Amino acid sequence: MNEKKYPLSKAEYGVYLGHISDRQGTAYNVPFTLKFRKPFDIPALKSAVETVISNHPNLNSRFAADKKRRDLQRTFRGTD
Repeated sequence: MNEKKYPLSKAEYGVYLGHISDRQGTAYNVPFTLKFRKPFDIPALKSAVETVISNHPNLNSRFAADKKRRDLQRTFRGTD
């Protein structure tokens, strides 16, 4: 898996600070459950999700600080 690191924009830094100040908050992560009435093709769903993630790296990224305590966006290639 390849990792790329980018400095945070001002908007990303604001989101990051909001998360750090309220780690239990769900402003950007809303959990939910789906109930399907009919069976569906799980491998096809997995493939579709992996395709979307591979085409939109921001869906496979996170904010973190590096060893020098600089806040960064880390984007990962691959879906492992």
